[in-house]
Amino acid sequence: MEKNKVSIVVPVYNAGKYLKRCLDSLVNQTYSNLEIIIVNDGSTDNSKYICETYQQEDERILLLEQKNQGVSSARNFGLKHVTGDYVMFVDSDDWIEKDTCEQLLKYAVKEHASIVTSSPINVSENGEKEEMVRTGKIQHVNVASEFSFLDEKVLGVVWGSLYRQDCVKNLEFETDIFVGEDTIFYAQAVSRCQEIVFVSDGFYNYVNYSASAAHGKIDEKKMTNLKAWEKIADIFKDNQRIRDSAKGAYGRQCAYFIHRMCATGEKENPYYTLCKKGMKNTWKYIMKDPNTKNRLYYRLMYFVPGVYCRLKHS
Repeated sequence: MEKNKVSIVVPVYNAGKYLKRCLDSLVNQTYSNLEIIIVNDGSTDNSKYICETYQQEDERILLLEQKNQGVSSARNFGLKHVTGDYVMFVDSDDWIEKDTCEQLLKYAVKEHASIVTSSPINVSENGEKEEMVRTGKIQHVNVASEFSFLDEKVLGVVWGSLYRQDCVKNLEFETDIFVGEDTIFYAQAVSRCQEIVFVSDGFYNYVNYSASAAHGKIDEKKMTNLKAWEKIADIFKDNQRIRDSAKGAYGRQCAYFIHRMCATGEKENPYYTLCKKGMKNTWKYIMKDPNTKNRLYYRLMYFVPGVYCRLKHS
């Protein structure tokens, strides 16, 4: 298995506060045949110095520099330098368990999977880490006949997965999508493969920061997430079942935005009406969500969002 090189792409922008934790988790992996590609996206803090220090100590690290252009551009720059057989993405404010590469690669090789996706380990901003007991349970999903974006295992993010190189070769992150850019990339990778293995064990520590791109007021940049789902539906235009699940995910995102706007008193936000319309237009698709609680949530968000938010946040 050691003959397979794993390339890890790490975009970095002003991450000095968290960067050592991230890089320590990479250089100390139990699997050693790694290529760690760090892209410094024009950081103005001490991130560059930290990256240079690690590069001097570990020959597996390739440090790339560019002017600040955003996370998508940084990932694209990193992808151009990938030489590994498999590819991973790690954000500089997160970190992975020490046996992540070893375990995910084991599943990829043994199960002949093009993509191996693990469960996330959720970490709060104050450092509280979700407890997860490893069971080793896996689930094979045939893309053409079983894959669905409404499946709760499908997170629609690029981190937490190991990709066979041919699944992502020549793919690029879209730089005009500010929320959901990784969802499109993940969808494109999925469209190129036949089999995905989902692992119940957690390997990727995802820190939920209140200041991240996914939080804050619903604005034009966040609404590009809906544009992302429109593009994903088009990617799977030849598979009606997956396309319909992407339309359902569009409606689900509209419901989430409505929830956010109600909870923060933004009902006058012009995007509120647009999201209500989006739910209406995708109603038959979101009602295909296999989770009963989710279907109830969608109904509440569409018909009585204010009541739900008052009860939820009181």
